[in-house]
Amino acid sequence: MNAAAPIRHCGVSPITFAARPDAPDSFVDVLYPPTRPAAPSGSSPMPSSITFAEERKPMRDLQTIADRVEIEALRGEHVDAAMIGDYDRFASLFTRDAVWRIPPANVEFSGRKEIRAGIERLQGAWEFWVQTVHPGTIQLDGDTATGRESIFEIGRQRDGRSVVMYGLFHDRYQRTPDGWKFTERVLEPRYLDTTALTGSPHVTWDPAGPEAANASSTEETR
Repeated sequence: MNAAAPIRHCGVSPITFAARPDAPDSFVDVLYPPTRPAAPSGSSPMPSSITFAEERKPMRDLQTIADRVEIEALRGEHVDAAMIGDYDRFASLFTRDAVWRIPPANVEFSGRKEIRAGIERLQGAWEFWVQTVHPGTIQLDGDTATGRESIFEIGRQRDGRSVVMYGLFHDRYQRTPDGWKFTERVLEPRYLDTTALTGSPHVTWDPAGPEAANASSTEETR
């Protein structure tokens, strides 16, 4: 990947990552289809960490608490909109000039229109896909903020390839007249397992329970 000058937007420095030469080439092909668009040549490489501009502030006032609750809700909307395929709502979570990136997969979408189209295309590659998130850090700085969020992702693509992944989202947020929005969201995978998944999204339950089913099976063999 190109390690040229990173993208800048909203008057702040972008999230930058340290390149990881040990990352397997298969990561790109496993997570996303070969037809993915190439990221712009000015994209930032993979981050290793984010240095927050401010020290943590205690939650002693209602505005700080309200801001943190709203940002947590924003992050929850991100995974919910993707899970149910509400791509208009997904795009609305970002500012007009926001950036959504996965550096190891050479994926970058800029602006709401491109983010919406790109996420819909990526989601269309999955037979099934589940993502859960875990609360991370939020650092407030007036009308902007930075944060991290841990994620777990599991799924199988339509071509049969399986993915189990743990990672981090590195974020920048902006207060707008419509509430807090993402200005940048960057996915950093930390663990990837491509062992074939044996489960199925088509779940059926025996209403009698496994004990009854076992008893029935025993009776039939007598």
